[in-house]
Amino acid sequence: MGFLSNLISRETRRAVNKVVDQAVDKGFDKLQKNLFQQSYASPQPAESTPQSYTSPQPNGRVKNNQAEIFLRNNIQKVFMRDWATKGYEMRTDVPASELNAAKDARNYSYGFYLNGEPKCMIMVLTNRNHYQLKAVRLAEQAARNAGATYLNFFTHLPNREDYIAERFQNEIR
Repeated sequence: MGFLSNLISRETRRAVNKVVDQAVDKGFDKLQKNLFQQSYASPQPAESTPQSYTSPQPNGRVKNNQAEIFLRNNIQKVFMRDWATKGYEMRTDVPASELNAAKDARNYSYGFYLNGEPKCMIMVLTNRNHYQLKAVRLAEQAARNAGATYLNFFTHLPNREDYIAERFQNEIR
C-alpha cells in the first residue's frame, strides 16, 4: 500500500506542478506583452548607427519574438543613453572569430568597444538553457581571454532598462 500511495502522490504532485507552471507562464507572458507595449517602439538613433555584421544566427532563428525585440530595444536604449556619450561604440552580431574564439563558438549579439578594443560582449539567449551550450561557453571564454566583460541576457526574464543599466554599470570595466 505504501508504494501505491507514493505513486499516486507523485503523480498528483506532477499534475499540480504542471498546472502551476502553465499558470505562471501564462501570467508572465501577459506581463511581458504589457511591458513591451508600454516601451518605446525603438531606440532613438545616435549620430552613428551601430556597426552590424550580416553573419547568420547559428540556430537559424528569426528575430521576431516580442520578448527578444523588447530586450534588444532596452539594450540599445541603455547603450545610447549611458555609454555612447562616453565614447563607446556598439556593434551588433559580432562574429566570435573577431575575438579569436574557436570555430564552433556562437556569435555575440552585441559588442561594446572603446577605442577599437572590446570592453563588453553580450549574448541574447532565447532559451533558458542555452548558456550551457558549448558554442556559448566558447564565446564566453574568448571574450574573457580578450579582457572583455561577458554578459548573458535571457529573453524569458523581464530585463527592464534599469536592470540592464545596473548590470552594465557593475560589469563593464
